[in-house]
Amino acid sequence: QDVLQFLFRLSHQHLGTGYNIKATLSSKEKSLLDDLRNIGLIHAKSKAKRKNYYPTALALSLSSTEDVTLENTLGQGHGKIIVETTMRLYAFTSSEFQIKILRKFVRLDVRLPNLVVGRITNV
Repeated sequence: QDVLQFLFRLSHQHLGTGYNIKATLSSKEKSLLDDLRNIGLIHAKSKAKRKNYYPTALALSLSSTEDVTLENTLGQGHGKIIVETTMRLYAFTSSEFQIKILRKFVRLDVRLPNLVVGRITNV
């Protein structure tokens, strides 16, 4: 129940606004921050340096009343890639071939059935 309340509250926060972790989150909500960061719902620094979190556009779309599907959001196709200015990459694909190519220049952090999240590296 706490998780759902936090996700609902997160979807109604403002894009680009920092929210203080100590002042606004319970201990259960704090334990979720790394997972939410890995799937792109929030932006936050590493655990040791973390004071604030910032909701992303993806988090704000959770409560959208519009029909938010991958096809409506990104267009038709076999896979889409979103790259943030922080070099975080979101690849919407289930193709093993495309994922193997991504592994050549991306450190994969999260892999879901139709989503791969990682960080572009210089290796």
